[in-house]
Amino acid sequence: MRPKAEAIAAPREEPRLLSEPDIARLPLPVRRYIALTGAIGRPVVTAVTLRFEARYMTPPERPG
Repeated sequence: MRPKAEAIAAPREEPRLLSEPDIARLPLPVRRYIALTGAIGRPVVTAVTLRFEARYMTPPERPG
């Protein structure tokens, strides 16, 4: 089985909810931002998927 398929198929434990004590050690502006986003009381994010697109810059005489 491919790694992604294994990860999707794996049983997951009950998600933990984000609480004020979880963010207490963060700087005040960060705590305020997290509170404003409505993340407090919602499941903690444990995984994300990112996709990058890039173009390598080359010398002017060659296409990027």
